[in-house]
Amino acid sequence: MTIGRWQPPMADWVKVNVDGSVSRNNPKASVGGVVRGPSGGWLVGFKMVLAKGFRCVELKSDNAMLIETIHNGLVTVSSVVEVR
Repeated sequence: MTIGRWQPPMADWVKVNVDGSVSRNNPKASVGGVVRGPSGGWLVGFKMVLAKGFRCVELKSDNAMLIETIHNGLVTVSSVVEVR
């Protein structure tokens, strides 16, 4: 396993880091995230990223399916809203 160190986004950008979990015993899952600026300071939870006026956003995730969906413009049945 490789453990990486958090890298700040470019100037005038914010970075959204997300992670999630799934229960093996029932069909429930959860996801959360944080938005940080170039100095590394916590700004808001990721749900508020557009409401706060951020337009240049770098999204980091270890979820290969999420990354593939965003890159390929695929639509899935989900209550999660894609932000572009």
